Amino acid sequence: MLGGVRENIFLHNMLSPGDGVLVGFSGGADSAALLTALLEFSDELKLGKITAVHVNHNLRGGGAAADENFVRKFCKDLGVQLVVLQADIKSTANEKKLGIEEAGRLTRYAFFEKTRAELNAQKIAVGHNRDDTAETVILNLCRGAGLRGLCGIPPLNGKIIRPLINTPRTEIEKFLQEKNITFIHDISNDSNDYTRNRVRHEVMRVLTENINPNAGEAIARSAALISADEEFIHAVSAEKFEWCKVKLLDSAYISLDISRLHTLPEAIKRRVIRIAIAEAKGGAGQDISFKHIASALALSCGHSGREAHLPGVIVRKEYDSLIFCGKTKNIITSNPAFSYPLKPESQMYVPELEKIIKITRAEPTKTANLYCTKQFRYDNLMMLKLRSRQKGDTITLGSTSTFTKKLQDYFTDSKIPASMRDSIPLLANGSEILWIFSTENFHEKDQTNTKYKPLAGETMWVALYCI
Repeated sequence: MLGGVRENIFLHNMLSPGDGVLVGFSGGADSAALLTALLEFSDELKLGKITAVHVNHNLRGGGAAADENFVRKFCKDLGVQLVVLQADIKSTANEKKLGIEEAGRLTRYAFFEKTRAELNAQKIAVGHNRDDTAETVILNLCRGAGLRGLCGIPPLNGKIIRPLINTPRTEIEKFLQEKNITFIHDISNDSNDYTRNRVRHEVMRVLTENINPNAGEAIARSAALISADEEFIHAVSAEKFEWCKVKLLDSAYISLDISRLHTLPEAIKRRVIRIAIAEAKGGAGQDISFKHIASALALSCGHSGREAHLPGVIVRKEYDSLIFCGKTKNIITSNPAFSYPLKPESQMYVPELEKIIKITRAEPTKTANLYCTKQFRYDNLMMLKLRSRQKGDTITLGSTSTFTKKLQDYFTDSKIPASMRDSIPLLANGSEILWIFSTENFHEKDQTNTKYKPLAGETMWVALYCI
């Protein structure tokens, strides 16, 4: 039995009874050992169907075809179903302007996931081992990575599991020799044309021969310790992100309170920025580098109105807010105008709010889904609308001596970001604004028109409900 694999599966809760498993199978030593080990563990773990998946990269002509033939025979002899993809990695790399290694990796994982979904399998097993982790840490260190990059290769990532991640390459080769299992020796692994191969053949050799015979094990152990620390720091950063985040009625934007952001330690501050960028991009932040985060932080210290264009994201400083927006929606472009006529004793669903607004003489019942309410005089409300701002809008303010102010001036004085102003719903009676629906930007200010404050007589309630 391959040492450490069983313990690794249970330690990280990689597999559950009944799980169907796809195994990325190149035919090399790692994947041959992985497929064999999982078949041996199958009864003990009560696994479902195990399926092998192979990607022919078509990079080595006849050599690639020979590898595919070997893989087909290997799986046939074991009675394992095999799914094969014929890929043109060179064309993919040219088309997407990627290196061959990266194009191959993206193609493989996309195919693995597609096949997993089609076969209704629960997990995808790949053959990364402990030496791969050490090499990855060195590569990332040379690229200037932070803690996340120094964590190496995670044992599991969503549906992807790596049962061999704590097993050294020498132990894998010994296991295959003892079992008399043949495997493919990929001659491309002998070439120093690829960066990882240079790390494997030259850097790791020097470290092992001159610094520490167990350098691979030591580096992998350090990566595990760093990973635990990074997990904790990320959890703290996620909490602080929510603390800094400003609620906006337009969910297309992510806004951070700059004053709160700058109270955070530098390490947490950078991670909060990274989380904001990832959310604005829809959860993808892999191509965000240290210099991008530094640009966003520098922006937070600059003048209002400045912006930075990062990969897939625009970041803009507006007053006391740092606003992030995916480039699919221009941060400086106004949102489409909207206007809904409102009638007493009626209710209407408002898409811009994703809520129901209700006009009634009766005081709304306090329920868990009640968002907020306001009370106004019923008289003189002839053209009541819920709408976005328009030219000439005014609002009457003041508790004792009232004064009328242009809505534009009110937004400016209240430091409402210009990119947000067209998104703020307004309760309007003609050009007079009765109620500016609250956002975190100015929630402490009175945004109700005092001219229409209710008297002892008849009143109207305007209630906003969550749905």
